[in-house]
Amino acid sequence: MQTPRRSTQPARPSTAPAARATRLADGRGAPGPAADRIQVAVRIRPPPAHSTSVGVQPWSTTSALVHLPSEPRTFAFDRVFGPSSSQHDLFEAVGLPIADAVLGGFNGNLLTYGQTGAGKTFTMFGSDANPGLAPRILRHLYDAMGAIAAAGGVHFECSCTFVQIHNDQLTDLLAATAAGSGAGTPRTSAPPPPPLRLREGGGRTFVEGATERPLRTAADA
Repeated sequence: MQTPRRSTQPARPSTAPAARATRLADGRGAPGPAADRIQVAVRIRPPPAHSTSVGVQPWSTTSALVHLPSEPRTFAFDRVFGPSSSQHDLFEAVGLPIADAVLGGFNGNLLTYGQTGAGKTFTMFGSDANPGLAPRILRHLYDAMGAIAAAGGVHFECSCTFVQIHNDQLTDLLAATAAGSGAGTPRTSAPPPPPLRLREGGGRTFVEGATERPLRTAADA
């Protein structure tokens, strides 16, 4: 897959898209060599309402240490977000640097990993009232692209693919929904689409045959 490019800058208040676009357009907003590495952040979800136990306890969100009370072990991460962390906190510290790196010409990759019920979907997508990383990143990208285009006459074209990796097989989810009764409706009677293949060529890694759809706005995504 594409190599993640992440900024190591700490969380900071968002600036106007036009000002950020100016920095990115002339190269001042692009990450340096120190940002060219994978980083790992941990978000600790609040315990269930009926539970009084705490499975993990962040010792310090500054030093990014997580302690397991059940055993004498401590784990260090790039960032630790406690149970009271907000979707905005995650976006400012994790999503925004990746989005700015992409606007600066770097590849970006954001993964969520955890057991069932850990909060992956909430963190990544959230809700209409409290959006997660994906919609916030998309909104920021399109705001910045619009500002850059208005300032310098640059034209952007965006498209997306949507694939699922399950049991070592790649499935084209856009092809699966296209055959349904309506947009976003999964196919029921028709057989699933054939598995896709991961290919390498031209200095890049890509999914061969994946459906690609144009995106004009963040709402399209």
